[in-house]
Order: sequence, then structure tokens, then C-alpha cells
Amino acid sequence: MLEPQDAVQTEMIVSALDWWADAGVDVLVEDEPTVWLKAKDVPAVQAPVAVAAPIKPLPAAMPTELPAFVDWMMQGDCLADCGPASNRVRPAGDPSAELMVIVDMPDMGDTSQGLLINGEAGELFDKMLGATHQVDGVERNRSTIYLASLLPGRTPTGNIDETMLAEALPIIRHHIGLIRPKKLWLMGQTVSRALLGADAAPGQARLQKVNHDGSNMVAVATHPPRFLLQQPKWKKGAWEDIQVLIKGTLA
Repeated sequence: MLEPQDAVQTEMIVSALDWWADAGVDVLVEDEPTVWLKAKDVPAVQAPVAVAAPIKPLPAAMPTELPAFVDWMMQGDCLADCGPASNRVRPAGDPSAELMVIVDMPDMGDTSQGLLINGEAGELFDKMLGATHQVDGVERNRSTIYLASLLPGRTPTGNIDETMLAEALPIIRHHIGLIRPKKLWLMGQTVSRALLGADAAPGQARLQKVNHDGSNMVAVATHPPRFLLQQPKWKKGAWEDIQVLIKGTLA
């Protein structure tokens, strides 16, 4: 049985606890002050280890004989993003020809036919080529010229970016060095910019003198046949360009 003074103390304690409860204090507190807003200790996170990007191996030395070089282009992995070997188109014509024609890449219909500049564009090209007889009296067709492309296959986007162009440039230069033509007919802005410089735009009837690997040649850039089919007004300018090339002198 509680003594009167014990009952009073108990009542006071209960009353104090009720007061703190009403004030919102519902946990025990310590005598020592605590910094409740102190940031929690977070384990240090190690910086991610940098992983070097895979370095593309340099291509093997390009073959110095034309047949082996063409096989290397058609079957090897010398260029990225230009399609599998089954969709690449081989160059065609006479390797000893004085005229070498270069396009940027096969058109979509070319890969199925295995022939560069096919379909309607091919018909126009054949007519343009045959018409050069009017300039110097020499008969020309696909078997008397050498026709090649900057890329042996078509890229997924149909475009050639700067990275791809940088990879393709030494290959096409090597290709030209194996043929050693006297005249280069460059079709399209990409080809002309790659081989003649940014200021050499198609359709300007301007003959360029080129010295490549000890061989002197002349070159002209024109719009490709597929463009001329879409923009017939440029046909006259293209024909003027071709005459300049065949004559080998400035118009």
C-alpha cells in the first residue's frame, strides 16, 4: 500500500508525463544534446573506372596488284558500314583505260544487279559516254573505261559521313594509283570534295590538274546521272564538263 507521500509523487510523475505527451514528446531523450540536422555519414562512392574505347585495328597493307586489291575490297572488313560482301559491287571495265569514272557508292538497284550505275541512270550514263565520240572521235562504252566507286557497298543511310570518308580516302587513292588513268570523271559532290577539295563543286566546267603518286592526270567533277534525271536543267552543264575532260584543256 502506497504511503500518502508516494501517492503524491506518483500523481506528479503521471501529470508530468501527460504534459510532455500533450506537447508532442513521444520518445525518450538523452541528457546529452544531439545534432538532429547533421548529415548522415554516406559511404564514399568510388569513381567509375574509365574504360578505353575499343581501338579499330589498322587495316592490313593494301594489296599492290589490282585483282587482289579488288578482292580485298569486296570481301574484307576494310570499311565499316558499307554493307556485307554480298551487297558490294565490283568495279568494272578496262583497267588500262585512260578514263576512270568514280561514283560515291552503289545505288540501291546496283547491288541487286551487281553493276554500278544501273537502270534509268545507267541508260543516261551510257548515252553520255557514247556521246564523247563527238568530241575526239574515240568510241567509248563501259568496256573501254574503268568504272569504280568510292565505297564498294551502300551505307545504311545512303550518306557518307566524315569518319567514313576519312577511312575511304586512302583506299580510293590507292585504287587510282593502281589504274593510273589519264583522266578522272568524278561524279557527285562527295567524290569531288574528297579528291579535289571543298572548292571543286560539280557543274562548273573546270578542269583540275592532278598529280597522284607520280602520275599526272586531269579531272572534272559532274553531277551523277541520278541527279540529272531529277534535275534535267543540269544536263547541259554536265555535257560541257565532259567535253572539257575529254579535250583535256580548259574550255
